[in-house]
Amino acid sequence: MLELRLREAAGGAVTTPRDSAGLTLCDQEKIQFSNAIQPFGILLAVRLPELTISEASANCGELFNQPVVEVLNSRLESTLPPEQAEWLIEIIKGTEIGMVPMHLGALFVRGTQFRVFAHRWESRLILELETVPSAEQAPPQNDSSKLYSEVQSCIAEMVLTRDVDGLVAVATRCIRRLTGFDRVLVHQYLEDGTGQIRAEAKREELPSFLGLHFPPGDVPLPARRILSLVWVRHQPDTAYVPVPLKSADPLSPPLDLSFSMLRSTSANCNKYYQNLGVHSKLVIALLHEGEPWGFASCLHPTAKHVSHEIRMACETIAHTVSLLLSDKEKAAGAQKNLKVRQNVEALISRLLDSPFRAETLADGLAECVPSGGAAAFIDGKLLLRGSTPTSAEVSELFAWLEKRYAGAPKQTFATRCLSSDFPAAASYRGLASGVLAVRQGDAGHLVWFRPEIDYEISWAGDPAKPVEIDERDGQLKVAPRKSFEMKRTPLKGISQPWQAYELESAAALSRSVESIMISTKLVSEARHLSVSKNELESFAHTAAHDLREPLRGIMNYSQMLSAELRENISETEYARLETIGRLAHRMDVLLQSLLECAITGQSTPVIETVDLNLLLGQAIDTVGHRISSSGATVRAASQLPMVRCDAVQVHQLLVNLIMNGLKYNNRPDKLVEVGFLDLNEPTFFVRDNGIGIDPKHHKDVFTIFRRLHGQDEYGGGSGTGLAIVSKIVENHGGNVWVESSPGEGSTFFFTLPASQAEWRVRAGMA
Repeated sequence: MLELRLREAAGGAVTTPRDSAGLTLCDQEKIQFSNAIQPFGILLAVRLPELTISEASANCGELFNQPVVEVLNSRLESTLPPEQAEWLIEIIKGTEIGMVPMHLGALFVRGTQFRVFAHRWESRLILELETVPSAEQAPPQNDSSKLYSEVQSCIAEMVLTRDVDGLVAVATRCIRRLTGFDRVLVHQYLEDGTGQIRAEAKREELPSFLGLHFPPGDVPLPARRILSLVWVRHQPDTAYVPVPLKSADPLSPPLDLSFSMLRSTSANCNKYYQNLGVHSKLVIALLHEGEPWGFASCLHPTAKHVSHEIRMACETIAHTVSLLLSDKEKAAGAQKNLKVRQNVEALISRLLDSPFRAETLADGLAECVPSGGAAAFIDGKLLLRGSTPTSAEVSELFAWLEKRYAGAPKQTFATRCLSSDFPAAASYRGLASGVLAVRQGDAGHLVWFRPEIDYEISWAGDPAKPVEIDERDGQLKVAPRKSFEMKRTPLKGISQPWQAYELESAAALSRSVESIMISTKLVSEARHLSVSKNELESFAHTAAHDLREPLRGIMNYSQMLSAELRENISETEYARLETIGRLAHRMDVLLQSLLECAITGQSTPVIETVDLNLLLGQAIDTVGHRISSSGATVRAASQLPMVRCDAVQVHQLLVNLIMNGLKYNNRPDKLVEVGFLDLNEPTFFVRDNGIGIDPKHHKDVFTIFRRLHGQDEYGGGSGTGLAIVSKIVENHGGNVWVESSPGEGSTFFFTLPASQAEWRVRAGMA
C-alpha cells in the first residue's frame, strides 16, 4: 500500500489520519456484534432444523401480543398467525438460503405488512421483518414498469460514458432520481486509506463536497468490511433508538449481524451523520474486479424510508458500475497506453537490430515510461539519462532496492513519495519524489524518476479525529467531528502517480530485455564454443599427425635393436625392447584414431541423395572378412529408404556400428540388423544380440578413448569407433543414442535431419 506522508509547508512531518488513537479505536470496534437493531423492523433468529426461536428483537412482543420471554424458545409456527406461519415455513423448507439476505416475500401480521428477508449464519436462520410504510403502496414507488425504464435508461447512459468520472457522475444522478435524496456522493477509497469524493448529485443550494478528501476514520476498517458483504445498507433515521436483542440463553455470545439489514450501527457513526445534518442515509457498495473500490452514499436531512424495490434498483446500478469500472479505467488510458506500448516495441526492435548495448537501452527508457529521468544498471554499468539524482545517490538507492527485493518474489517497486519509504531521498525530492523500479536479472535495475509537484489535499473538516477521556472509566472513546469546513493540507515530496499501464509496460520491457540479454549471451557463448571446438579439433589433427613421425622412429629403432641384439642380451632385456615396440605400436593406433576423429569433426558433410540399401551393402563388403571369420549374419531388417547425407561419412558410421555389434558379441549365432522406424523424423537403427551395455554407461560409450572393458578383452581397440559415429551424426545435425541392457544386446539409434524433406515426400507417396 502506498503511504502518503502529510507534511507542513515548511517540510516538517505532521501526524497522518491513520496515526491517531481515535482511528485505532474505530478500527478495533466489533460493529457486527452490536446486539441491537434499528426499529424499522423485527429480527428473529431461528435454530435449524427445529425452527425454534433463539434470539428475538425486543419489539416483537407487541407485534405477537405476547412477552418476548415467551417468544424465545417457542416454535416459529406457534408465534405467527397459522396461515402466515404455514406459508413462511413452506418457503423456508423449499428454498436454498445462503449467507446473503434473500427476499422471501410479504407477510401480514395484525394488519401490518412486512417484507421478509432471510439468511443463514452457522446453525441459525436469521429472519428480518422490515415494516412496509403505508405510503409505499402509492405511486410512483410501486410502479415497477416505470422503475424498470429508469434503470434501463441509466444503464444505457453509463455504458456510453468514456471514463470513470463520467460513469460515476451518471450513477449519482440516476440514484438521486430514484431515491429522492437531497445529496448522493460517490466515495472512492484511496491507496493511503483516505477517501475522496469522485462524483456528486445534490440540491443546488447545498455546499459541494466534490473532490474533498475524508480521513480513514470516516469509514474505518470494520465499516468497510461490512460494506463489502452486502451491496445496500439503509438507515431511515439516524436518530433512532436501538432495539436490543434478547436471547434464550443470556450467557450465549452476541449474534453476528454482519449480513443483517436491520443491524444497529455505531453510535459514533450516527452522531457523525447528525453533525453533518443527515437524518437518513442509504449506502451502496462499489467493487472493482471483486475488491472494494468505494461506495455511493445517499444523504437526506429528514427521516426517509426507501422501499425494497428502489433499493434493488440502486443495487442493479451498483452492479453495473462495478462491472464497468475496470473497462472505463482502461479506456481512459487506452491512447496513452498504446503510445507507450509502441515506444516499448520500438526500443526492443532497436535492441534486436544490432548486438545488445546498454547505452541503447538507457537512451530509450524515458520513451517507454513518461518520466523526468531514468537510470539503467546493466552488467555493472550505471547509465543516467535526463533529470536524475547523482550517480552516488542512485547507487545508494539501488543498494536499498536490493535489500527490499531480498527474498521477495515481487520485482517491481513503485511509489510517488520515495522519501516516505527511503528517507535519504528527501534531499533530492525535487528530481525524484516518484520512483518506478524494475529488477533486471540478478543484480540489474531499470528505474524511472518523476519530480516533486505542488500537491494539496482539501479535507472535509479537520482530518485529525479528536479523542476524549471518559471520566467514568478512564477509557479512550472517539468523538465524531462536528465541523466539516474545508481544510487544505499541502504535501511535500509527492509526484504524479504511476498508472497501471505504465507499470505493465515497465515490466514487459524488463522481461524482453532479459530475454535479449540471455539470447545475446548464449549466442556469444555458442560462438566461443564453436571457435574453441574448431581450435581443439585443429590441434588434435596437428598433434596426432606430427606425433606419429617420431613415434614411427621409436618403433623402427626398437625393432632394429631387437634384431641386432637378440643374441647378446638376456631374455629380460629382450622383453623390455619388445614392450617398447608394443607400446609404441599402441600409441600409433591411438594417434591414428585421434587423427580420424579430428578429421571427422572438421569435415563438412557433402549432402546428396543416397540409397541406404547400396550404402549398407558396401559397408558389409568392407567388413566381410570379419563377418565370415566370426560366422555372423548382417542384414537389413527391411527395405531401407533413400536419404540425404554424406555418403562417405554414413558409410563409415555403418561400418563402425556393424563392427561394434560383431566385436562385443560372444554368441555363436551373432546377428546384426540395420533398419529404420517411421517416427516424427526418419530414425535408423543398428541392432545386435551381443553382450549389451549397462544403462549407467549409455552416454560413456560415445566418449573418445572410453572403453568399458580391459585392454585385451574383445579384441582390444582404441575406443574411438563410437566417438566417430557420434561426430558423424553431429555433423549431420542429428542425434544418436543407445538402448541396451547387459546380456540382451544393444540397439544404436541415429537420425539424419537432412533426410526429413525427402522422407516426407516418400511417405506421402506411399
